Amino acid sequence: RSPVFIFGSGIKLLQAHFEKTEDETAQMIFDELGKKHDQLQKLLMNLLEWARFQRGEVEFKPHDLTLYSTAMYVLESLEPSAAQKNISLVCAIEKELKVSADYNMLQLIIRNLVSNAIKFTEAGGEIKVQAVVKEDCIHIRLVSSNTP
Repeated sequence: RSPVFIFGSGIKLLQAHFEKTEDETAQMIFDELGKKHDQLQKLLMNLLEWARFQRGEVEFKPHDLTLYSTAMYVLESLEPSAAQKNISLVCAIEKELKVSADYNMLQLIIRNLVSNAIKFTEAGGEIKVQAVVKEDCIHIRLVSSNTP
């Protein structure tokens, strides 16, 4: 985590320096770098959590969660990967849908599904995350489509 923290500190120093100037282009670049750093930091934390999960160090702690907000958090973190292929990410989950799940595990599941969908969706396509309620279960489903 230290290199990512140092990278973020450097960006903040440059942002502070260029805020005093009227170089709007530089300000925009450093603002964008700051956003990318935040996304990188979230991704790193999720990867570290995934590694802990793989080693069996993560305890299952279910809570009542809103599925939409959890999915949106993951989609926002994967937006840069999707943007490289001009893929649209859409969350088509009912905003009030509640689930009882472990937050980190649920994020990991959605992240893996969407990451794989990004790999296998052609450039210019769309990935839609959906949730289907069947009896006492909620099924998370991805629909991937390619635009002509």
